[in-house]
Amino acid sequence: MGTQHEYTLPELLPLPGLEQTIEKYLERVRPLVTQAEYDAAEQKARRFAEGGGRSLHGKLEEFAKSAPGSWLTGIWLNKYLAYRGELSSNMNYLTTLDTTKIPRRGSFAEFAAALVSAFTKVYVQSAGRSLPQESGRSGPLCMEQYKYAFGACRIPRPEHDELYVGDRSLENAHVIILCHENIYTLAVTGADGAPLSIAGLSKGIAQILESGDAPSPNVGTMTAAPREDAAKLYQRLCGLDARNSENFGLINKALFALCIDHAGERSLDKSTFDKLYGYGKNRWFDKCFQLIVGTDYTVGFNNEHTAYDAAVWMSILQNAYGNLAGEDDGAGAAAEPAALRIEWTTDQAVLDAIQNMEEIDMARGKTILLRTSIFDSFGSSGIKELKSSPDAFFHLALQMAWFRQNGRLDSTYEAVSMRQYHQGRTECMRPSTTAVLDFVLAYRDGLAQEDLERLARAAFDLHVGMIGQCQAGNGPERHLTGLQAMAAMNGVTLNSDEDIFADSAYVRLKHDTISSSGLGAKGLELFAFGPVVDDGFGVGYVIDSDSIRLCISCMEQSKDKLEPFVQDIGTALRDLRGLLQK
Repeated sequence: MGTQHEYTLPELLPLPGLEQTIEKYLERVRPLVTQAEYDAAEQKARRFAEGGGRSLHGKLEEFAKSAPGSWLTGIWLNKYLAYRGELSSNMNYLTTLDTTKIPRRGSFAEFAAALVSAFTKVYVQSAGRSLPQESGRSGPLCMEQYKYAFGACRIPRPEHDELYVGDRSLENAHVIILCHENIYTLAVTGADGAPLSIAGLSKGIAQILESGDAPSPNVGTMTAAPREDAAKLYQRLCGLDARNSENFGLINKALFALCIDHAGERSLDKSTFDKLYGYGKNRWFDKCFQLIVGTDYTVGFNNEHTAYDAAVWMSILQNAYGNLAGEDDGAGAAAEPAALRIEWTTDQAVLDAIQNMEEIDMARGKTILLRTSIFDSFGSSGIKELKSSPDAFFHLALQMAWFRQNGRLDSTYEAVSMRQYHQGRTECMRPSTTAVLDFVLAYRDGLAQEDLERLARAAFDLHVGMIGQCQAGNGPERHLTGLQAMAAMNGVTLNSDEDIFADSAYVRLKHDTISSSGLGAKGLELFAFGPVVDDGFGVGYVIDSDSIRLCISCMEQSKDKLEPFVQDIGTALRDLRGLLQK
């Protein structure tokens, strides 16, 4: 089972000073608004800092003192659980694996079983505290989010969802398997808590593939529906029969979901879209993560985002990927866990609700567009030769592309992990900076090469500095979120002349026209998520040593911009490299 670790507990996330937050907020707003709009925003922000904001900051300080852990944890969880829209493509995110680098076993069932086994072993290690302490440049990283990545599930409830977290037991743990529009349970550890063998798991998966079971009512479609609709169906099913409640209990405490897609030849765009969105068939979007394996041997992971972040998922993925190269060393090689089908009790109202949800979900899926793009002219190695941070370089090119299309900068979100703190989640970095605006304007106006290079490097330096600021817990936006939460919790109404949250500049900043995030891990192919706003774009990127792989999404209303945006990003990457090589 490995050696148990006593993990180093990092310090709690600091609470920034109010004046510091206001200054950084104004810095972020500046490149997005006119001078007159900025002057008005500055006046309102200063009044806020001197008046209602000071009172709210005091309340947040008191809240932080009484919080059982990080001051942000409860506020951040509530923000997710109070969300009432659809999780699929709006909240969940997707990563896919480069399966050309995964060892192929004899059959598809064995291939899927090896993947299930790899992640089960990570769970056993994390639950048994035998995973090594992870560290970053600043020291040890918080390991707490691992407990939300396995055996957890979001439960739809009226007005505010519930987060179920399992008891982390090792004995007789199971997964759910969604296949042929049925849901099955399959044990993945034995009575001794040891992982079962790939050979045994593959027999259980083969049993499902060969079962010929008729499809069950598609209860899982509710996890792709708006949360109030999902809560109503969940409640009705629980009220119909105690067996339905027991079924939900099995689903909720399963370590994760294995979704088997019967797929013929399809494009990378189609395969990625199916795994991100899925049309509610053979999916349970509320589950901590879904391992989605196509019979075309494609592999993706759809993650529910409430309680753990992509930085933690990258660590899990890295550990599991390492397990894939190992031998079948699971215990109980002779064990053949039986796959048990979940049976639902329904009535006509339930069946009508399911059909309606399916129809709405199918129609909604047609309004979401997704485009993958592999930029293989260069990657991080080539960028580092230019003495630039790959992330800063990519984001300056991204802003160049956007500016060329639209003649302005719009608010861009980049997630930055704060795992160096206990219960640290993410802070928001805004790559659309004043230094970037200076550069794109100068590039448009044809300034001399040496001036353009100086401005580009100033943009790189500011980007890197802001990333470090966020990692250190000194960004402004989570603090502002906390202050807004204090107003809601305490029934505080700000005067109109100081209500920073109603100000048009704040609204502009929080309208994430470009929502971006980058990941990197061995074997990682793509990172994808939906747009955050209806007129925006979701930009997931993976920067490898010799390539940059993109997945860009938008809603139908922006479809005419999608292809030009993808092409302009590639052009901007090459133009920026050409500038810095001269």
